[in-house]
Amino acid sequence: MGSDADLFRAMFTGTNDAVIELDRNHRIVRVNPGFERMLGFAPEHVLGRPIEELLVPNAPHRGSTEPRLDGSVTPFLLLFRAVDGRHVDGESVTAPLDGDAGEEGFVLIVRDATERRRHEMLQAILLLVATATDSQLDDALVSSLIFAMELTGASGATLMALDGHVLASVGRTGTGASLPCVAAGTTIAMLSLPGANAETDPNQLDLLTTALAQRLRDRSSDLTVSLTETALEHQP
Repeated sequence: MGSDADLFRAMFTGTNDAVIELDRNHRIVRVNPGFERMLGFAPEHVLGRPIEELLVPNAPHRGSTEPRLDGSVTPFLLLFRAVDGRHVDGESVTAPLDGDAGEEGFVLIVRDATERRRHEMLQAILLLVATATDSQLDDALVSSLIFAMELTGASGATLMALDGHVLASVGRTGTGASLPCVAAGTTIAMLSLPGANAETDPNQLDLLTTALAQRLRDRSSDLTVSLTETALEHQP
């Protein structure tokens, strides 16, 4: 049977997961080929850097903002920034190890959970938009725009009615991709995403814009009915 070192070496080089060896000060000691495939960084560009420099700051809603280096076997989420600017949801675990000089360090093992997390978030957003009451709709629209930004890498998102009225806006405004929100063949609103990544999955965006259009159309219909009923009540 092989030694533990042989087993670790085989896992280090053969897995598709990113394996990152850290010293006790969270600095990167070495990385495996899976790390480069996942995040795009060449090893020489990250060795000696604190792991925190590769994480997206101020994103607690997408996971931890720092690794739990306690040898926890319970997976936790870290949001990484890839070399091309993409955000990568990393499902992570840690394992303690002893350094060459006897100092404790850790191995951080990261699995790319981006697509699974996006699917889960999309389903939650679609449900939120579909079930939001009129008083909850503004918050649902903002949540949808935040998700659209994370999905596309855009620097901002604006949902605008066809008459130019801004329904919701998050982040920076500016020129960029503009997507129609269509329900039953009718464009209800436009979604502007400045700085959006052209490689984004169009199917997820289509589902999101369709859900927004349907909910906005329903609100418009409810408002029209309400105004009509009010007018009839006041007829002599």
